Amino acid sequence: MVQAEGKLLEDGLEEGELVALGQRTSLYAPFRVLGLVTCEGSGRMLGGTSSPKPCFYELGIAPFVVVPLGRCLQLYDGRTLRLLSLSNALPSRITAVAHLGRERLVVATQHSLHITEQLRSRVSIETAPGGCIVGLYAFGNGVFVAVDAGERCARTYNRDNELVSEVFFGEDITPNGLIVHPPTMLDVVCIGSDQGRIALVDICHSRILQTLDFSKHGAVTALSESPALDIIGMGFHDGSVIIYDIGRGSILDQYNLRMHLPLGTSLTVNALCFRNDDANAFPHLFSFHSDGSLCIYDLEARRVLDTIPRLHRGPCRMAFFYPREPILLTIGDEDNRMNMFICDSPSGAPRLLKYRAGHRAPPTRIRFIGEDYRQLISAGCSDQQLRVTSTVVSHHHRELSQVTTRLRRARKRARQMQHERAIEASDEFALDEDDPDTASLLPPVTDFAVSEARQNDPDLANLVTCHLGRSEAYTWRYAENHRYRHVLRFRGDASTDLDQGTATCVSISTCGHFAAVGLSVGHVDLFNLQSGLHRWRIRNAHHPGGVAGVAFDGSGGLLASLGSHDGRLGIYRHQSREKVADIVVHSPGLQLIWSPVSDLLAVSCADDFSIKVFEAASGRCVRWLRGHAARITDICFSCQADGRQILSTSLDGTLRTWDLVAGRCVDVLRMAAAPTSCAMSPRGDFIVTTHVGHIGICMWHCKAYYRGPSEQGNMVALSSRAGNGLDVEALWRRHAVQLPDLAMSWDPVVSAVADATASPENNPRCVSLTVEPIDDAHCGVVFSSQPESYWLLLPYLDEIKEQNKATRESDSVTGTQKPPPPLVAELHDGYREAADASVSPGIEDRRPLPDSIASSFVDALQRADFATAAKRLDALTPAAADVEIRLLPPEALADALSFFTWRLESERDFELAQAQLRVFLNEHAELIMKEPALQHGASKCLRALDSSWLRCEDTLSKVLFLCQYLRDSV
Repeated sequence: MVQAEGKLLEDGLEEGELVALGQRTSLYAPFRVLGLVTCEGSGRMLGGTSSPKPCFYELGIAPFVVVPLGRCLQLYDGRTLRLLSLSNALPSRITAVAHLGRERLVVATQHSLHITEQLRSRVSIETAPGGCIVGLYAFGNGVFVAVDAGERCARTYNRDNELVSEVFFGEDITPNGLIVHPPTMLDVVCIGSDQGRIALVDICHSRILQTLDFSKHGAVTALSESPALDIIGMGFHDGSVIIYDIGRGSILDQYNLRMHLPLGTSLTVNALCFRNDDANAFPHLFSFHSDGSLCIYDLEARRVLDTIPRLHRGPCRMAFFYPREPILLTIGDEDNRMNMFICDSPSGAPRLLKYRAGHRAPPTRIRFIGEDYRQLISAGCSDQQLRVTSTVVSHHHRELSQVTTRLRRARKRARQMQHERAIEASDEFALDEDDPDTASLLPPVTDFAVSEARQNDPDLANLVTCHLGRSEAYTWRYAENHRYRHVLRFRGDASTDLDQGTATCVSISTCGHFAAVGLSVGHVDLFNLQSGLHRWRIRNAHHPGGVAGVAFDGSGGLLASLGSHDGRLGIYRHQSREKVADIVVHSPGLQLIWSPVSDLLAVSCADDFSIKVFEAASGRCVRWLRGHAARITDICFSCQADGRQILSTSLDGTLRTWDLVAGRCVDVLRMAAAPTSCAMSPRGDFIVTTHVGHIGICMWHCKAYYRGPSEQGNMVALSSRAGNGLDVEALWRRHAVQLPDLAMSWDPVVSAVADATASPENNPRCVSLTVEPIDDAHCGVVFSSQPESYWLLLPYLDEIKEQNKATRESDSVTGTQKPPPPLVAELHDGYREAADASVSPGIEDRRPLPDSIASSFVDALQRADFATAAKRLDALTPAAADVEIRLLPPEALADALSFFTWRLESERDFELAQAQLRVFLNEHAELIMKEPALQHGASKCLRALDSSWLRCEDTLSKVLFLCQYLRDSV
C-alpha cells in the first residue's frame, strides 16, 4: 500500500487528492432503500436481536402507526396503511418508542433518548453509558417511564424531560421492555422480565409494590390491558396465556395451546390483544405465536374458540385492536408484512381487509421496468415471490399473483357452491392469493426477462420466468399483477426427449413476440408469446453441459446462446436457425447480455472471474475486463445512448464500473454486504442493487448524470497513470461504503471534506461517510448582493460600445436621433486625456478616471489587504471597475493574481469574482504568459478557480437532482 501511494505521488497527484480518492467513490452515492415495511431482515440476519415494538396513537379520529426500522421511524396512516412520513436517521439503532401526546414521540436508542415532534428530533437526553433502554411507556401528561435492561432499573421523566425517580431491580429480575399500566392504579406500572416475574412498580415513590412469580412458564413475552378494570393478559415462552386480576391478586383463567396446535409448533406467545368494540357480545382474546398462528379465546365460555395458522410467516411483532372498532392490525417481525383484519363474522373470526408487504427474504435478481425509473421488478429465492417495486410511491409496491385468471374464476365458483365453514376457512387462509401456502407457490425464480414492447397488448405476456427444477417457463403480465394463462412447455416425442432438463435462462425478443428458453441439457427453445406454442428447438446447442444465457440483439434478428461448460458462444438467425458464428470463450460461462444499442456481447466467466466483450459481426474479443476476486453475480450494460459502460457485481463485495472505450475499470464501489444483482435506470441517473442478508433494495444515484463525465474522465486518466490500475484499485478498496438507509443525510456529491470514520457501534469493517461541519468562513459558495445586470454587464462592455458606435454613426447620417446617455455620468476631464490611447477611434470615451476610491484599490493590493481591495472594487460601477482592472500597472499584476486567488478561495461573491477575473485575463493574459514570475501565481489562481467551481457545481447538482426527482414524482 505504501508503494502504491508513493507511485501515485510520483505521478503528480497531491496528497489531499490521494486521500479523497481512497476514502470515497467517484460515481455513485447512497440514496435510499426500498421495500422495507416492518423489518430489515429475519432474526438470523440481524443476529437474533429482538425488534422494538411499534407505536399506535390517534389524533382525533385519525389513527396512525409508527414503525421503528433501524435508525429511522416510518409513519403509516392507520386507515389506508400508506406511508405518510419518514424520520431522519438517529445516531444509533432504535430500541423503543412511545407516544407522548399530539405529534410528540419519545424514542430510545442504544445510549440516548430523543423527543421528536413530527418525526423530527427536538430534544436529546443522554442515558447511562452501560445501559440499554428496551421499553418505554408514556402517560398522557408528558410523563414517561424508560426501562433499562443493562442497569436493571426503571427511570421516570417528567414533562420537562427531567429525571424524577429511579427504581432498581434485583438480580432475579431482568426487564425485557414489556410495560402496561392498570388504569385504576395511579403511578403503577407492570414490567415483565426474562425470568418469568412481573414487577408492580410505584414510580411516584420509587419502590416495587409486588412481584408476581410465573417463572415455571418461562420468560414473559407478552402483556396486554383488557377493557375490564384491573385485568391484564400475560403471555409466556411456553405458550401459556394467563388472565390475571391485579386488584384481587388472583388468576382468573389460564390456557395452554399444546392440545390445539400441531405437534412441533413453536408455542411462544409474541402478542396479546383484547377485542374492545363490544366486550359483552365478543369477549375475545387474541394471542399470536412465534410460528405466525393465531388463537382466539372465548373468555366467557373459557375455551379456545378457533386457531388460524400461517397468519404471518414468523412471529408477530405487535397486534392491537383499534379503539371501539372490530379492526385488528398485525405487524410481522420477519415476513416484512403489515395486515389489517376486520372481525365482522358472527363467530368473530378475522378476515383480511388490506395489507402492506415486501420481500420476506433477500431478492436475488432485479431489473427496471418501463422507460423511466418509476418501477422495477425483483425476484426472491427463499420467499418465492415476484414483486414490482415503485421508486416513487411506496404504496404502489405489489406482488404478482401466481394464480391465473382461469383458476381465480374457478375458485370463485367453488366458493359460491360450497358454504360450509371449513371449506370457507380453508379457502380463505390456505388458498388466498395474497398469502398462499408455500406448497402451492411456484419454485424460486432463477431467471426472468421483461419487455415493454407489447405491454399494451392484452393478448401478449411481457414477463417470462424460469423456476428452480422446472423445465417449463411461465408467462406473466406485470401490469395486471397476475400470471398469464400460457405455460411455455416443449411437447415433443417422449422417446427422443426423455430428459427435458430444467429451464436455466430466458430472453424476450425486441419485438416482444418471442421468448427463447435455455435448458440445462443444452437445448434452446423458441416460443410464441401470443399463442404459447413452441416454434423450434436447437438440439444440443451446448454439449456437454447446459445453457448459461440467451440473448436477442437490438433488431431481434439474431439470437445468442452461451454454454455453461463447453465455453462456447453461438449466434443464430432468428427465423432460419442458421448458425452465424461459433465463438470460443475459453471459459465456462455464467451470464450473457447483448447491448441494445451496439453489436457487443458481454460474457461473465466462471474460472477467472473476468468479463469478456465480443463483437458479434467479427466474433473477436474486443475487451477482456479483469479485476474481480470472486464469482460474478450479475452484469448489465449502462442505459445511456452509447452503452459504453458495464456494471458488474461480485461476491467479493464490490460493484465495478467498466469503461468499454478505455478498456479498464473506472470505479470500484466496495460495499458492506456482497451484492447479488444490479440494474441501471433507463435514464442513467439511478442504479439499484440487492445484497446478501438484506431484504431491501438499495438505491444509489449516479453523480456523473448530474455532474457530467468530468469525474469519469479523471478516473480513466488516473487508471492510465497507474499502469494496469492495480495500485489505484488498492486505494479504492481501502474502505467499504455503508449501504443506503431508509433516510440518508443526503449529499449527492460527497466533497473532499467527507471523513471516513469507523462507527464503533456497527461492524468495524464497515465505514460510514460522515461530512464534517464547515465553519462560518467556509459555509459554501455565496453569491454577491449586486444586481444581475452588474456582473453580466462587466465582461461585455466592449461589445456594448461597439453597438453604441454603430448607433451613433447612423444617427450622424440622419441627424434625427440623440445619442444614448453615457453609462457613467460626470466623468473627469483628465481621465479622457489619459485613456485616449486605449479607446478605439470614433468611440466617445465614457470610462471614469480612477478617483480616490479607485486609486485605493491598487494601494490595497500592494499592502496585501485583499478584503479592503475587494470592498473598493465592488463599490465601483461596472465601467469604473473595468477601467480599474484594465489600467493595472505591470508591477501590480502579481498582487492582482494573489487577490483573485484569495477571492476564489474565500468563496464569497462567486459570480462577481468570476466576471472580474474574466476582464483581468482578457486584458493581461499575454503579459502573464511572457513573464515566468507571473505564471506561478496564475497556476495557483487556476487551482483556486477549479476548486471553487467544483464546490458550486456540487451545490447545483443537489438542486438539479432534487428538482428532477420531484418533477418525475408528480
